[in-house]
Formats: sequence, structure tokens, C-alpha cells
Amino acid sequence: MPAFAKGCQERYGLASDTRARFERCLSESAQPDLPLPSRATRTYLDILFFHPFEDGNARAAMLALAFVL
Repeated sequence: MPAFAKGCQERYGLASDTRARFERCLSESAQPDLPLPSRATRTYLDILFFHPFEDGNARAAMLALAFVL
């Protein structure tokens, strides 16, 4: 079930490309040519931005941040 924000002007939730975006996000977080703080921050913000789950996105983003660090 999607989540809505800003008076239903923005929609979050699963989309057809959500899994691919999530996998790409995690793959990019392992690139050794980027500084660690940049990779961790990008992973965190990407997960918050595309909301891969109906609930718990902030917790998932924090776990991913800790994992990358």
C-alpha cells in the first residue's frame, strides 16, 4: 500500500523499479573509489528518498548507514 505526503501530491511506496533501485543503491555503497562518508550518506538518503518499504524506511536507512560505515 503506498504512502502519500503533502496533501497527496507526493506518493511513496513500491513501484515496478523499486527492487532495482534498492539493489543499485546497495551496490554503489560498496564502491571503494568513493570516500566512505559519501557512500554512507548517499545510501541513507537514497533509501529515504525512494521509500522501498511501506513502513520502517527510516530504520532501514539507519541500518544501511551503519552497515556501510
